[in-house]
Amino acid sequence: MKLEGDSTSGNTVYTGTTVNLTCKTQGYRVENKFVKDKSIIKEGDQTHYEYFHMPDGKINVKIVNLEIKNITMEDAGNYTCYAVHNGLTTSASFHLKVGMEICLLECQWLNLYQAMI
Repeated sequence: MKLEGDSTSGNTVYTGTTVNLTCKTQGYRVENKFVKDKSIIKEGDQTHYEYFHMPDGKINVKIVNLEIKNITMEDAGNYTCYAVHNGLTTSASFHLKVGMEICLLECQWLNLYQAMI
């Protein structure tokens, strides 16, 4: 069993955006789960976190994608994807940094200025 991890958006994301954390596993019958700072992210929570399971067209490969919607500062932290099959466990980790979108501050000033004219 082999696990590849990839944070497709890099390590820094901005508030209000969406990020996808992706794990690719050899072995389609692998059980995957994501953990953030030692807390399991439940697959059923589709309000903020959403799991996507998909094959990538190759034989015996499974891709699991964790989509985090409407990023907040609280989403910063360490994410780990675990893959379990036949008693073997492997993992890939991601460190996610969250910053405030620069436009948020500039846009607030612009809106305030436009309201004054």
